[in-house]
Amino acid sequence: MKKAVVFLFIVVVLVGIGTYIAYSKLQQHDQKREQYTQQLIEEQKQLINEQRKKLGHLPDHIPELKPEVKSLVVTRPAPAQKPMSTPLGYFKCDGRERCGQMHSLAEARWFVRNCPNTKMDGNHDGEPCEQDSRRQTDPNWQE
Repeated sequence: MKKAVVFLFIVVVLVGIGTYIAYSKLQQHDQKREQYTQQLIEEQKQLINEQRKKLGHLPDHIPELKPEVKSLVVTRPAPAQKPMSTPLGYFKCDGRERCGQMHSLAEARWFVRNCPNTKMDGNHDGEPCEQDSRRQTDPNWQE
């Protein structure tokens, strides 16, 4: 029994010494890593100072430049094979999408062929506003 206690004591002492050595090596590694990080920070500061010297005096704050945004209106002449019903002879893609926003069937056809995001040709056969009641009553909406 006494030998087991001595053996156990020796094992505990050896584990303690091993733990101490491992802990001290870990601390040394952390110190070296911290020194290396500080060295990199200093090198970066030196590079920045050298670049600033080369560039000369620069303002501390550069005002933000905002580009001028113009609204996108695409104008295209209407197809030559279809007669135009507008006095200017052209239509514009101006964001209108639905049949109720059109003034004539020719205009609706031009919009479907030339403008994005129109919602006038439900069955995608190329003929807009087929269900519009104005086709029966309004001369601008007849063939």
